[in-house]
Amino acid sequence: MLVEAGCGAALSAVYSGILKKLQAEGFLPDLASGPIVVVVCGGNGVSLSILQEWAASFNVEFPSP
Repeated sequence: MLVEAGCGAALSAVYSGILKKLQAEGFLPDLASGPIVVVVCGGNGVSLSILQEWAASFNVEFPSP
């Protein structure tokens, strides 16, 4: 799934475990009783070449296609 960098913030909260941390600290209610819905917008402005540019900008190794 390709999403624009700013739009990936919602996914980052899920994948990084911050939702569980916020629950443990009392900032979010217990979400174990139901699904978590993450709204992700954007992505039409992202391409493989843009991802490669971002990787280069942040010195992240990008796998060869």
